[in-house]
Amino acid sequence: MVTALTAAAVAASATHLAACGLGLQKLRRGTKLLLMPLIAALYCAMARSPSPVVLGAMFCGWAGDFFMIYKHREAFLGTGMAAFGLGHILYVAHIGVLAAAAQPRLFTALAATLVPGAVALCIFFVLRRRIPKALRLPGLLYGLLLASLGSAAFIGLRAGAPGAGFLLAGGCLFLCSDGVLAFETFRDGDSNAADVAVMLTYIAAQALLAVGFAAG
Repeated sequence: MVTALTAAAVAASATHLAACGLGLQKLRRGTKLLLMPLIAALYCAMARSPSPVVLGAMFCGWAGDFFMIYKHREAFLGTGMAAFGLGHILYVAHIGVLAAAAQPRLFTALAATLVPGAVALCIFFVLRRRIPKALRLPGLLYGLLLASLGSAAFIGLRAGAPGAGFLLAGGCLFLCSDGVLAFETFRDGDSNAADVAVMLTYIAAQALLAVGFAAG
């Protein structure tokens, strides 16, 4: 089952990335909505006891994918950010349970929180004048929330939590993906190359998180 689902996820991802690169919008939209259900199914197949919290976060990711198809409409962009934000809260909560059980050191926790937070703040301040006023505060909060995903994973890794290495890699790729997306949306404009970069790092991030949570 894991092999079949992995093959299906790889095929859907490759098709989606090709559609992004070639500018095939209908195929891009259709395949995008297949990604998270396949990753969620793969997580369920790999995990001994799939967590409802993780599955809830993955559903939020699917909802975010849908709304971000129409990201140039402010209401859809805001709703997509909210969906992904809720998903990050659920991911961080579950990582927190794993990390707390390993009893991390205070210095590790502080360092892991400050570095990703600084990256998120830098991205926000570079783009703030181009972000619609109604989305500036939600955008800042979303960036900090996204940074906390990597922070929690790093704390878990240093504390020896199972699967934390995959979670950290996934969290870092999520930050890269949303960073490129932010520049594409608010500064540079759409391009096929940027779409490929965003989705390649996003798919890898979600897949690594699924593997990490399954190992935990």
